[in-house]
Amino acid sequence: MQTHKRIWAAIHLQRWSNNCAIDIGDTRRVDVTDHVLDLTFSEVQALRDDDETTDVLIAARSAELSDFDGPFSVHVTRQIAEFFGVEQLSDITPAVFAQARGRN
Repeated sequence: MQTHKRIWAAIHLQRWSNNCAIDIGDTRRVDVTDHVLDLTFSEVQALRDDDETTDVLIAARSAELSDFDGPFSVHVTRQIAEFFGVEQLSDITPAVFAQARGRN
């Protein structure tokens, strides 16, 4: 049975200012459901917002950023937890993760 629930990452576009990435107020949403479910259980547990671990989810979706060449931050851990029906990523169990992978 397939689910219609999706995981939407928020990409906050930024610009460089004095070697610091500053938000420019433009946020894009990208469906990363399939990419998250392709990760291993341990990789999902290690995801952190505004970190290289979540940037990887967007690298595979470069078409959404084809018109932008600046820095960005990704926020998605809360959406992943909601997808799995838990409060935080550490609450996802291997069984729940395997069940979700089987539905999609």
